Amino acid sequence: MSDIKIRTSAKTVENEKTKKQKEELEKSKQVKEEASKKAEEEQEKAKAAAEEAEREAQERKEAAEKEAAEKEAKENEAKAALAAGGASLAGALFTAAADGLKKTGKKKKKSSGKGSFWLGGLIGLLVGAGIMVLVGLLSKGALFGTTQTSVTTADEVLESGVIGFTAVDFQDAVMGEASRHQELIVMEQPLEISTTVTKAGLGGLMIFNKTKTITYYGTGIYTVAMAGLDKDHIKVDVDKKQVTITIPHACLQYVNPDLDKTEFEDTEKGLLAFGDIKLTTEDQNRLLQSVYQSMEERLIGEDLFKMADEFAQMSSWQMFQPLVTAISPEYTVEIAFDENTKNEVTASPDK
Repeated sequence: MSDIKIRTSAKTVENEKTKKQKEELEKSKQVKEEASKKAEEEQEKAKAAAEEAEREAQERKEAAEKEAAEKEAKENEAKAALAAGGASLAGALFTAAADGLKKTGKKKKKSSGKGSFWLGGLIGLLVGAGIMVLVGLLSKGALFGTTQTSVTTADEVLESGVIGFTAVDFQDAVMGEASRHQELIVMEQPLEISTTVTKAGLGGLMIFNKTKTITYYGTGIYTVAMAGLDKDHIKVDVDKKQVTITIPHACLQYVNPDLDKTEFEDTEKGLLAFGDIKLTTEDQNRLLQSVYQSMEERLIGEDLFKMADEFAQMSSWQMFQPLVTAISPEYTVEIAFDENTKNEVTASPDK
């Protein structure tokens, strides 16, 4: 059993990187609020435009119906007048025919019976046929130049004004962008790992002990896996004008000790302890393993996963909102999480 004892303790560090991340997060929140306001304004504009289009369409419909009714009334009046004129004409013709027959009868009394019958019938047929032709022309609008009026309903106008996009357009755009970011880095968390290495002296007495303090530095990197994003993760709510994208929770992807920054302090020695601490290869491996384990234990803390998720939401929103806005400025993006992926750790000691 080795007489080397190792103790490690990792804590988060605030540096320029973490400050910048938090500043960007706050800016992103402000941008999102502004984007939401703009989307609401666009929704109001679209609503007002739709209402105006519907009102105009209704006015056109009513005007067309009124015009059609007026034309129909005029045509009916013309038909009635024509029918009355035709009847008068027919009466006049029959009267004229009768007078002619009387004069003819004086000269040819023997043929007046049958001749008057056929002549009167022929005249009646001609007059009737003329009236039918005139009525037929009127019904088709040939005499008065009328045409069939196409009445456009308000619904048809609204349908023709629908913006040309579908849910698939949103889904394709989001999936296309997600495919470009297989593993989206959302947060980097620097750590400081304080380590003490103690070599027990003769008989375990303090006066023979040697202790060295070593400070390691490292970084935990959190990512979101975008590779598995498909249409089932992208829902479009037409009523709310909202595209909800469900992404995995942030996971701890890498744990990277930065050995180049390692700081060694002078060895503390007991009264009767001499020389420095010498570590075997096995002791050195144990030391690095302890450092890595201490880093991971701190990095999987609930507070850091929560912070990483906040960064993940805003990073994803920044990536997808411009795409959705380009399709329709009325729509906003909301980021949800797949609860089956919470607090995952994909990092390993080999990394």
